Amino acid sequence: MSNVAYVKGSVDAILGAVTSTRTGRSNAVFAAACDLGEFVGGGYVPYDEAESLLVEAGISTGKPEREVRSHVQRGLRRGMENPRTVPCVSRASERTQPRRTGHARRAPTKARAPAGQRPPWGPVNTLWDASLPVTQDEVVTTYLAEVRGLDPELVALWDLARVLPFGVHLPALARCGVRSWTQSGHRLVFRTYDDAGKFVSLRARFVGQAANARKTLAPTGYTTKGLVLACPLAAQLLAGGPPDWWTAHDVIIAEGDMDFLTWATQQHECCEDGPAVFGITTGAWTQEIADRIPAGARVVIRTHDDAAGDKYAEKLHATLAGRCTVLRPTPEAAS
Repeated sequence: MSNVAYVKGSVDAILGAVTSTRTGRSNAVFAAACDLGEFVGGGYVPYDEAESLLVEAGISTGKPEREVRSHVQRGLRRGMENPRTVPCVSRASERTQPRRTGHARRAPTKARAPAGQRPPWGPVNTLWDASLPVTQDEVVTTYLAEVRGLDPELVALWDLARVLPFGVHLPALARCGVRSWTQSGHRLVFRTYDDAGKFVSLRARFVGQAANARKTLAPTGYTTKGLVLACPLAAQLLAGGPPDWWTAHDVIIAEGDMDFLTWATQQHECCEDGPAVFGITTGAWTQEIADRIPAGARVVIRTHDDAAGDKYAEKLHATLAGRCTVLRPTPEAAS
């Protein structure tokens, strides 16, 4: 796959997600502009062309041009602050097993990262840039739609997760034992953010049928403490506080990556500016992250109805009570 084909496929997916959106049209335009702005910043798409394409896509949703253009220009500027480096993805596929030789394969030797260290930014960013919209992979699209009951178009629209293509070179941190994430089936990848809203690491989700496979992986040898999943609005809360256009001040905190996707893709036409959705795992939530939630916000806890979920909920209450309205619906109420 050439760089040109990669960029064209990504741009088509970004624009297609906008034109097909049914809910949250303003956020859809803004999120798409942020994504396309990364390509503009990287020098792969001219600014004027990106703006024209996005405005046309936004108007097709029924939004007035003036409003669309405002979202587009703001999103492009934000995206250009994080220029994308497009990899040249090999056509060679990792679907096939490595060629056997007369020697046993041995796990590569590598230095162990110090405890509590975050992964190096370069390999993490390159790995994310090498990933594709989920709508461009039939296996992952089927998994999301038929196994998890999610809308892949919305996952791609908000850029909540991407898929690792076969054949892309993966750094040592993206391994499960002697196998890479693509070889082990952990091809659905998520960004994780620190309390300043900076994208610093990744999570990889298993997509397959093996009963004994680990569901999720983090970069080998590096910490996941203090890192959360975040939709675009939630990431903006961490990075710079609530935007002026955000009026609902509703926040959802879900447990795990798939529940995060479930709630982050549930936008309603009558509530285009939220909610902000976070996803948490063990050790992810901190007081520093809680302090980024604006005072007076309504926070809905969507952790599981089990011992682990109760423990998460207790910590969330402890860090938010007194500043925010904190709710945890019962399973019966949630259904």
